[in-house]
Amino acid sequence: MNNRRTSAKRKLLPKKVLAECYELQTLGVPLTKVIRDKELNITRSLLAKLLKYYKIIDDYGPGNAVIAVRKSLFPDWLVETKEQVQTNPDGWYYVGYFPKGQWHYDN
Repeated sequence: MNNRRTSAKRKLLPKKVLAECYELQTLGVPLTKVIRDKELNITRSLLAKLLKYYKIIDDYGPGNAVIAVRKSLFPDWLVETKEQVQTNPDGWYYVGYFPKGQWHYDN
């Protein structure tokens, strides 16, 4: 794994919201409409990337590479009951190239 550490804020979506967006995308709903209807504070290109990574999980199921992607998309700090875009809280940073790196907490 690359030791590249970034303290930049990264936007992620809870699993339920990302799954709903993925389902709508597979039905042919344009991402701009998904963003508008769900009132997400996210760009179309970022949502497309998150959905691409989510598709890896959906397509390949369990496995070491998929586990790394899952942990990157749905880290411990992500509040699953909050149905909006969330950014990593202070102290959390990402090491490596997303989504093949790891989240770390620096106290």
